[in-house]
Amino acid sequence: MANITTMSLKAAPLQFATFTPTQYTPQVADSTLLAKSLTQQEVREKEARDSLSRIDGATNELRARLNAADYDWFSNTIDEKQKAIDEQIDLGNFQTAIRLSRDFARDITRDKELQNRVLANQSYEKEKQKITSMSIDPLTKRRWEAENKYSYNGTSEWTASWTPVNDISLSSLQSLAAQMTAEDAHSSSTQSSSSSEVLLDENNKVTSDPTKAVSSKSSSSSSSKSYSSHTKSTEDITKTFRNLLADSNISLALVQKFDNTVWGYNDALQRSTDTSLSEEERRKAALEANALKKQITDSNGIIINDYDTWLTEKVIPMFSNMSYHNTASSSGSSSGYSYSGLGGGSGLYKDNPGLTPNFVTVSETATVKGTSVYSAPNNNGTPTHTTEDYNNYFYPYYQPPVKDN
Repeated sequence: MANITTMSLKAAPLQFATFTPTQYTPQVADSTLLAKSLTQQEVREKEARDSLSRIDGATNELRARLNAADYDWFSNTIDEKQKAIDEQIDLGNFQTAIRLSRDFARDITRDKELQNRVLANQSYEKEKQKITSMSIDPLTKRRWEAENKYSYNGTSEWTASWTPVNDISLSSLQSLAAQMTAEDAHSSSTQSSSSSEVLLDENNKVTSDPTKAVSSKSSSSSSSKSYSSHTKSTEDITKTFRNLLADSNISLALVQKFDNTVWGYNDALQRSTDTSLSEEERRKAALEANALKKQITDSNGIIINDYDTWLTEKVIPMFSNMSYHNTASSSGSSSGYSYSGLGGGSGLYKDNPGLTPNFVTVSETATVKGTSVYSAPNNNGTPTHTTEDYNNYFYPYYQPPVKDN
């Protein structure tokens, strides 16, 4: 067994530690550090709240650029993110709130769907303004707005289901068709004339013996007749109207008028029973519905819902008012007669006591003391006869060209 050296405590190299007490000196806290820390917190809180305020302003501006139909979608898109920022501010996590605000601002500016919805609404408002400024029937505008509500289709474009055309009145269309329809015109005329001549003896009686004739009587007569007609038939005007329908501007305007009337009637009928409206508003709606109904009701009182049927039963019959058949006729006649002397003279000197009977030719006239006289040669020389002689013996066989002064 090995020998273990026996050692005494005195001989061992063990040394006991000496305890020296620590002297504690009280220190005064540096208040500037706390103030600095609090100031930093306040700065972060203000920055966080400013960020949230800017986000609220930006979102409100974006909301104003959206259509009201997209408000719910927009609220659902941003509400959760705004709520998360609010929670971090309430918890005092201002730095986190600032970070979330920055993330939110970045995400919303990059949101493609949001951009598309804003642009789509701009397209809708632009088209709506164009329709509002058009000079068209107010009923057309009302129907367009009712049938072309805004809706998002996944793109930045918005397209209306139909575009208004210029309105056309049925009376104007009637006049146009009648004006363009060629008139069927016919005219005819006849004329006839006749003349005759008979011989007269010295007693102014008709004679067939030339040796007894001292004068002649000529008779003449004439007559005329004329007829004219001017026609535009309903059939011809209707044919012209159907040709006009080949013009898309006219056909589209007619389709629009029919659709407007049907829509307007149904809309007015619905408003006439809408209890949310005043009694006066419902009364006016009923009158409007009644007026529009007359334009789309057939002869049996049934409402026409088909465009082609409406053309046939309501529009085309109106053209009968533009047709016409005018005629004119005239007739006239005239007759006359004249006398002329025979032999060498152009007048007759009638037998009378104191004067020598003979055929004379009036060869000259002269004025004796202001009285016109007629001088003519005969077998006994050249007697002078006064106007009285003429009136007694020449008339009515001869009418001289010279009258008394």
